[in-house]
Amino acid sequence: MPKTNVGLEMYYEIEGDGPPVVFIGGLSQDHLSWMMQVPAVAAAGYRCITFDNRDAGQTAQSAEPVLFHFSAEPRGQAARP
Repeated sequence: MPKTNVGLEMYYEIEGDGPPVVFIGGLSQDHLSWMMQVPAVAAAGYRCITFDNRDAGQTAQSAEPVLFHFSAEPRGQAARP
């Protein structure tokens, strides 16, 4: 099982040859989220790179909780009526 170390062990898969295409899923998705798209993209001549996000699939669990901050506030401008 290929893994890389970026602060935690992260599972990934590579299929095909050619220019790379990295498939990035949403929160808690794993590489299987792209299983319907990868064969066609690889057959079109691309190297498909998929991975399991942290705390998902075969990627290691984080030692610390992963925190996200979402905001709908405008940045750098005041809202106008």
